[in-house]
Amino acid sequence: MDLSYIPDRYYRLYLLFAYTRDEMRRVRTRELASYGIRPAQSSILMAVKRLGDKATPAALSRLIPRDSQSICGILNRMEKEGLVKRVKDPGNSKRTRITSTERGKQTFLLSMKHESIHNMFASLSQEEQLQLESLLLKLYEVSIKEKDGQKKNRPTKRDL
Repeated sequence: MDLSYIPDRYYRLYLLFAYTRDEMRRVRTRELASYGIRPAQSSILMAVKRLGDKATPAALSRLIPRDSQSICGILNRMEKEGLVKRVKDPGNSKRTRITSTERGKQTFLLSMKHESIHNMFASLSQEEQLQLESLLLKLYEVSIKEKDGQKKNRPTKRDL
């Protein structure tokens, strides 16, 4: 991919990163589709498995980088598809827990087959993988700080 026509090196890196992520996501999306699941659903099933009996919509939205409205919409679709169910928390009737159905558990196991991911990252040496992991974590942390800084500097209705 030739991005040399873009004079700003930072923007070239950003575009290369974005295009690479988009292509990798397309490959993974196709792989998951062969199991009858979408990436967001796979993420939720993984988070439900991780959280166990502490899986609530709020806990899922803290664990998965999506807002709570998106999580609720995905959960609604997953419930209709028979992948998860909502159950009342016995200790707090106002709280709803999310559990995987038997179909959801089977789908989760299928989604853990990530041959496409292995194939893509196997093209890197172990040293390159560790270096990439370190660099991505650094960029992730900086982006979180940047996002938080933008929230603080956003004008309010009072400022307008």
